[in-house]
Amino acid sequence: MKDDLAETSPGQPVEWYLGRDGQLYGPLSDVEMTKFRELGHMHMTDLVWREGFANWMPAAAVFNFARKKTAW
Repeated sequence: MKDDLAETSPGQPVEWYLGRDGQLYGPLSDVEMTKFRELGHMHMTDLVWREGFANWMPAAAVFNFARKKTAW
């Protein structure tokens, strides 16, 4: 799996693509992908790809879906 997470060239903007329910979305920037995750719009089962990935991967294998704890 490490090969699937290969780095892109330094200084190049990353373009992400997202697949869900047979639809393809993108390109999305790192900032857009971060916001998409933070707002809870990304599903753990979504497939994601960017240059350097050997294959499409489940979002859960690429991104941290940990929820922030809320103080009551």
